[in-house]
Amino acid sequence: ATGPCALDVSAAGEVRRLMRTDARDPTHVIAVARSYDGHAWEALFPSPADITCSGTSCTFMWKDPTRFQYTLWRVGVTEPAGTEHRTAKLLEQATFGVRMRDIENF
Repeated sequence: ATGPCALDVSAAGEVRRLMRTDARDPTHVIAVARSYDGHAWEALFPSPADITCSGTSCTFMWKDPTRFQYTLWRVGVTEPAGTEHRTAKLLEQATFGVRMRDIENF
């Protein structure tokens, strides 16, 4: 089906990702939007989804169902304590990834 689809925001301690699969190449699966820890959905680059949010109510505009299929992935996250973990989380969210050398030099 095409048109608007409602997306529930994630729960606390949870990450949800909207994944897009290209029908022409089923091995090409990318994340196009995410919601984490109760936050509203946000589009992800390089291929952002058409997401509109008002408060915690979000809508995704599904286009071209013959070309793309979408799947919702949910991951529960447990938060281990410790400075290393918090540093890794900060670098993961603020950069393209984290290396142990970056954590040690932080």
